[in-house]
Amino acid sequence: GMNPMMSMMGMHPMMAPMMSMGINQVMMPSTVQAQSPAADVAKSSRQPEVTHEQFLEALEAAEAELKAAKERDKEASPERVGGDGALARSLRDDVAGQAVEAASGSPDASDSQRCHLHPQKRPNAKCRFCQRAQAVPQEEERARHPSPAPKVERNDLEDYSRRTFNCSPMLKDQIYGSTYFKSLLAITSIEDLMDEIAKYADTVDVYNTGSNTSPSAFICQVYRLFTLPQAEDLGELQATIDHTASAVVRC
Repeated sequence: GMNPMMSMMGMHPMMAPMMSMGINQVMMPSTVQAQSPAADVAKSSRQPEVTHEQFLEALEAAEAELKAAKERDKEASPERVGGDGALARSLRDDVAGQAVEAASGSPDASDSQRCHLHPQKRPNAKCRFCQRAQAVPQEEERARHPSPAPKVERNDLEDYSRRTFNCSPMLKDQIYGSTYFKSLLAITSIEDLMDEIAKYADTVDVYNTGSNTSPSAFICQVYRLFTLPQAEDLGELQATIDHTASAVVRC
């Protein structure tokens, strides 16, 4: 007979076993859990683990390759001295020095200036770390013992050969060639030169009487006055203008 509940729901009698089976499948948990696609992919892509023996074999192969590379570099270095080999070694030294500096952190001042690649007694001229280490003591020595300032001689202040004082080149050469002008170089003060003018200036002309090449004593004395350092001070020259004993001195 038909179940009263099913009869009320208007369900066919053949649907009862199917309904019972569906309810059991929904209500009863499955004993086998399905794996997700991601788990399947991870399982398939997992690499086999490296054994201890395989690790040792790989390490020995790497050491053998490094040793062979060093041997090849040692054999090739004598043939390439001064060429690309020297440049390559210099570059390797620089890279190694930078690596040492980076690994050392923040060393003190003395260690930072010392080359970590070459011995201090035998520095490499092509290594920039050795060059920097050698430059530091020289700078410190110059700082401790500065070179003295150049001593200024009196003759440097009286560099009359570089000054013309609006004098013609021909007259200038004639004055320089005069024996009397050379004797005036021993006079170093305006007072002594004023005495010289008062005693020996017999004319105010440029040349001696009857000559167009021999400069007079007066013009030699004037040129010597121009070359004195005191002539740059108007207060010093005022003494010549106020000289009362000689009109030639005032001139």
